[in-house]
Amino acid sequence: LQILAINAGDYELYIRNIIQEENWTFPVYIDSSWSAIKEYEISRIPRTFFVDTTGMIRKVGLGSFDNADQIKEILNSLQ
Repeated sequence: LQILAINAGDYELYIRNIIQEENWTFPVYIDSSWSAIKEYEISRIPRTFFVDTTGMIRKVGLGSFDNADQIKEILNSLQ
């Protein structure tokens, strides 16, 4: 499992502070130009894309997750 977060709409300094405070170890792309939002036609956030090893989007989740078990369940369904 690899995580890449994309942030659009927040100030870069604010996001960098959150990354440091929360000790996030995954990469966070700060999309100040909203290019990812435009490219993937995202109208509501947060949005989660589950991408397989070939780069194909297998599932799209809308909203946040309540716990890690929800993510595990989706990952298991994709195998």
